[in-house]
Amino acid sequence: MQILANLVALVHLLYFVFVVLGSLAIGIGGLRRWEWVRNSWFRILHLLAIWIVLGEDVIGLVCPLNVAESGLRKTTEIPETGAGLTLDRLLHHTIVGRPLDVIYWSLGILSLLLLLLLPPKFLRRAR
Repeated sequence: MQILANLVALVHLLYFVFVVLGSLAIGIGGLRRWEWVRNSWFRILHLLAIWIVLGEDVIGLVCPLNVAESGLRKTTEIPETGAGLTLDRLLHHTIVGRPLDVIYWSLGILSLLLLLLLPPKFLRRAR
């Protein structure tokens, strides 16, 4: 089960990277006029990824990926070695508590600002 737990942790880490690097790419891409950052599918998926986490925060839902990982590990203890320990440190012990909430909500607000300032192709007005 440790392998499956590590796989869930890896998916969780990739989700996090998609949100953070996606936000950076949209901002930088807008300044550099990268057309791919206006791709409607990318922008919809990115916006959903951010707002799903914010929705969980509002209703007090524990992240389903955390629940799945803990269930597969059959414990809430930190893995002692290997990939599980590395993924756990990357995901759960770098930023915790209120600062993490501030980051979540800042990315949520930023995602809306970027939607207005750099709209995806399907939202841009015809000229």
